[in-house]
Amino acid sequence: VVPAPSAPRSCRLLAGVSGAGAQEMSVERVSSTTSSRQQATASDIARAALPEPPWPYQLEIYDFVTSSIVEAILVGVIVISFFCITVDTDREAAGLEPMMIVEVLNAVILGLYTCELLCKLYVFRWFYFRTAWNWLDLFVVLSDYAMIILEAAISGGFSLSFLRMLRLARLSRSARAIRYFPQLAIMVQGLAATLRIVVSGLLLLSVMLGIIGVLGVQLLHPVNMRVAEKGLYDGCERCPRAFESTFNSAMTFTQQVITGDSWGAVSLPIIEESPGAGLFIIGVFVCLNLMVMNVI
Repeated sequence: VVPAPSAPRSCRLLAGVSGAGAQEMSVERVSSTTSSRQQATASDIARAALPEPPWPYQLEIYDFVTSSIVEAILVGVIVISFFCITVDTDREAAGLEPMMIVEVLNAVILGLYTCELLCKLYVFRWFYFRTAWNWLDLFVVLSDYAMIILEAAISGGFSLSFLRMLRLARLSRSARAIRYFPQLAIMVQGLAATLRIVVSGLLLLSVMLGIIGVLGVQLLHPVNMRVAEKGLYDGCERCPRAFESTFNSAMTFTQQVITGDSWGAVSLPIIEESPGAGLFIIGVFVCLNLMVMNVI
């Protein structure tokens, strides 16, 4: 029996690559099919959870409202809304009348939000009020209409700037658009995860400032009064009372150490008057700086 000639090495390598490539292609097809099935299943579950009995065109309106096209349009609306709020705020601070184009854009934005709200109310009915985001959308729309009615009913001598501030609630919808930017979503999630630690650090820092404030009144206030009597604080109205109470003492250290503002205006004359008080000030600076670095 004559053995069959073996294929060349290059042919065997190509066959191996072809087999691996075909296997990868089949795996990709299976994974894409699985993900599409999962998306279809999630969509079917969401549609099945709609209120019964179904109303005319309820499913079609649901598909339209939850489509990616509508979400992308709303992202653009959020950007335009921020532009309108900025222009309105600047012109009101300058005492100028609102720009006509901004008023038109605000009306268009309000119309879009109203249409979205009515569509969701039609689709979800009473289920609409089970979500906090929907309550926020309702508040934004109703506050805009309330501002329009008050501006038409009240003329002159009454500022509605506090109501215009409610338009900032429109920007809260940008939280929904984060999912279109994965890297930004990761940053926001990381920031939210560190809030508890940051709040705990700030609480500890506040307690430490209170303790240092009490010590500052006991140790630094008498020295500071001697410095003030010598007239070294001419031109500084707050310096003589920088350590006269616990609150003032804590505020002084916050101003000097945390914000880094004019720390030598009070500290240097006190250190020159009493070197022992300088050791306390240096210890406070080191302690607070280390705490601030840990909080950051």
